[in-house]
Amino acid sequence: MSQSPSPYAKATVGLLLLAAGESKRMGSPKQLLKIGSDSLIYQMTKKALRSSCFPVVVVVGASKSRVISEIENLPVFITENLDWEKGVSSTIKIGIREMLRVYPPVKAGIIMVVDQPHISTPLLNELVYAYEANATKSIIASTYEGTCGTPVLFDKKWFVQLMKLKGDKGAKALITKCPPSELVTINFDKGGVELDTLEDYLLFQQESGLSAEL
Repeated sequence: MSQSPSPYAKATVGLLLLAAGESKRMGSPKQLLKIGSDSLIYQMTKKALRSSCFPVVVVVGASKSRVISEIENLPVFITENLDWEKGVSSTIKIGIREMLRVYPPVKAGIIMVVDQPHISTPLLNELVYAYEANATKSIIASTYEGTCGTPVLFDKKWFVQLMKLKGDKGAKALITKCPPSELVTINFDKGGVELDTLEDYLLFQQESGLSAEL
């Protein structure tokens, strides 16, 4: 499914949602976990679409057919990483290429992972605002639990280096290389909550007052 032409006349920031992993530690595709009445991948994609980002690119890989079926009717660009077993770096590479293909004017891109359930549309928009309000800044990163991480916005000048990452090296490898004068951090209180294991999921559901459904 392709997104329609940008509804934002001055859209500058795209968004890349990484959803290609096999969820080995979870034991089943985390993208398909039920959060309330919807799947995790559906909810996270909707949050991305409600933001000021364009285009929204979702990269699938493991369990691709089942994952695609959850979002194929949403106005996003879906692309497949055939080499998803090579690690997150291969997913980032595919996603950046697709973002540049479908919307060459893009000036920056947010990298977002599917398993941080507390990511919100306002947080994504805050990253965009911080970028647009600070012309000298090239990375806008979320900060939580004493570290910087996703979701994180990279100016286009970082795209080549993002596509050169190897193995399971993700965006954080480049955040540490960013000169302090070019880095802005946005507080993300619950950014450390990640759905990596069944225990993580059950705890999240309990704390959210939801019933767990695998």
